[in-house]
Amino acid sequence: MRQLITRSIRNKQKRNKQIIIGIAMIVLLVFSTAGFALFNKDSETKKTTQKITINGFNFQKQDNFWITTINEQRHVFFFLPTELKNISINITTSLSSLKNQPLYIVNENTARTQINFNLLTPNYVLRTPNACLNKEECTNDFPIKNCSVDNIIIYKTSNTTKIYQEDNCIYILGEPIKGTDKFLQKILKID
Repeated sequence: MRQLITRSIRNKQKRNKQIIIGIAMIVLLVFSTAGFALFNKDSETKKTTQKITINGFNFQKQDNFWITTINEQRHVFFFLPTELKNISINITTSLSSLKNQPLYIVNENTARTQINFNLLTPNYVLRTPNACLNKEECTNDFPIKNCSVDNIIIYKTSNTTKIYQEDNCIYILGEPIKGTDKFLQKILKID
């Protein structure tokens, strides 16, 4: 035979069950959060930061970039100098010749970010505006600049990546990211 339970006893039992379930949920949340924190901390400490020294410069891998510090300025590259050693570079431009001068860009591409971060942000160059070399090839309203007067980087497509200079114009042919890294490493005297 079934025992008769009063409404107050039934409410008390129901409340006790709710308290027990609530405490169990809190314990579960605390332990899962603590476990996540401990697991995440362990994975962070297990991550070994990749570091390498090349030509006296210490490079550290962060995400997809190699970072080094020169004169208390951080410089960021996609490639190490050792990865770019097969790229031909023949330039006489130095960082001091670009100092406080505009550095014009012809045929802008994604490599401009590298130039801005490594030359514009530390105030080596004054600015990096777009430009054209002649009016006939200029499809935008960019200023026309001259290689004998202005510092200009010109990107051109090519099957081979190489960098060379004519007057004050630096030609970066082929892969713009690799070519720009090689150019920057050369004028920063890393390579």
